[in-house]
Amino acid sequence: MNKAFLKEFLDEEIYVIEENPSASLSPKDEANPKIDEEKKLTQVHEPQESYESQGLSYKGGNDKGIAILVHSKYETFINETNEQFLLKVLSAVDLSIEDVAIINIETQLQLSIEQLRESGFNVCLIFGELSVAREHNRYEVIKNAGLTLLNCDSLTDISGNIALKKSLWTSLKSLFSKD
Repeated sequence: MNKAFLKEFLDEEIYVIEENPSASLSPKDEANPKIDEEKKLTQVHEPQESYESQGLSYKGGNDKGIAILVHSKYETFINETNEQFLLKVLSAVDLSIEDVAIINIETQLQLSIEQLRESGFNVCLIFGELSVAREHNRYEVIKNAGLTLLNCDSLTDISGNIALKKSLWTSLKSLFSKD
């Protein structure tokens, strides 16, 4: 990116607020109108939110081959409330959005267990009433020809029900235990 061009394009000074508070501008810098150009303009790299692999569109990094199937009728992947709850669930088992692939079954209507396996997933968490998992009991970890499945209630239902949260937690502990 040519930073010199930005001076011609923008009339105001631009500051990038970094997440690391120790790297912020000092009071001395704030008083000085001639702040070093490198401090004023830096290229911000946002992580890519969605990917596509073998015909499957998903949100997340998929670093650990974990598919998370949800049903979100009016969203590309998942609604904000359910995503925030899911991120808390993932962090409880030492996972993040970069480790998983969130797949909205609404946009992948023909998705099958075989397609998940062929796409390189080794674990699949299924949230909600999805045809891909109707024959599996809720909260029971099942191994199916190289793919570990966990069929759960919807994230909306789980987030509002302590008994369902406990069932999910028990299943996740057995699935992701490091023993």
